[in-house]
Amino acid sequence: MIKNPVGGTIVFKASAAETSDSMTAFETVVPEGEGPPVHVHREQHEVLYIVEGTFRVLLGEDVQPAPEGAFVHIPRGLPHTWQNTGPATGRMLAIFVPGAPGMERFFEQFAAEDGEESAAVRFRRLGEPAGMDTLGPPLSQSHPL
Repeated sequence: MIKNPVGGTIVFKASAAETSDSMTAFETVVPEGEGPPVHVHREQHEVLYIVEGTFRVLLGEDVQPAPEGAFVHIPRGLPHTWQNTGPATGRMLAIFVPGAPGMERFFEQFAAEDGEESAAVRFRRLGEPAGMDTLGPPLSQSHPL
């Protein structure tokens, strides 16, 4: 278990090495109101399955609700983000296809660092070599509730 960049925790369920680079899967617990900046994955598709709680997802320019049980496919190259909009901690399963060893390192490095840089700066700095480009602020800033 490691610390999630947006708070909460991440538990890897399947790594790229364990799946012959076919996928990376992890479960994340996300505090109320939290979510990452708008970003894009250059090499992987991403799938989110909402296990518990209420989220919303930005796909391109469109913000959609993602309640418990929602399944969201995010094609590679599509700008996106998400936010826990429920009144409590939420939980989701995230899957990268093909496997994303760079993203695995991103989460591990982010969790290991406690520097003077802001989370937004670290997200951008660590994300770029992982194949992820940060494009804008989290939904809480760009589309406040």
